[in-house]
Amino acid sequence: MTEVFVVPWGKLYKRSLFEDVVYSVDKPIEDDLTTWKIYLLANKVSYVNKILSVHRVRGDSASLKSQDRSLLFPAEASIKRLDILTVIGFDTTVEKQAVRWRLQVACDNALKSGDYLKHRNAVQLLKILDRYLK
Repeated sequence: MTEVFVVPWGKLYKRSLFEDVVYSVDKPIEDDLTTWKIYLLANKVSYVNKILSVHRVRGDSASLKSQDRSLLFPAEASIKRLDILTVIGFDTTVEKQAVRWRLQVACDNALKSGDYLKHRNAVQLLKILDRYLK
């Protein structure tokens, strides 16, 4: 799967879109759990197809500190998005692929770190996806 990420930085938002936003305080990368909700609440989303800024990864950034990519791209965020997008009738083909990819990353990293319960949970969810997503 080609990795496509929509990041919260480098964007302008209407302040009123944040009135009901609740960011998790106990989860890393909390913006991944909330930014998509803002997009769905917006009346209009525009973009400029031109590079206007450059993202520099510092030595102390979360993406370099964490060897566990499942922390950077939590499956939980994709699963929540998939739930809502399915209910409201969106085409969820790409999101289903993202859920599978993120679960595989979580599965692999849990095995490497020795988190047996997290690994078994991810394996179970992957088996369900493999059975029904053909």
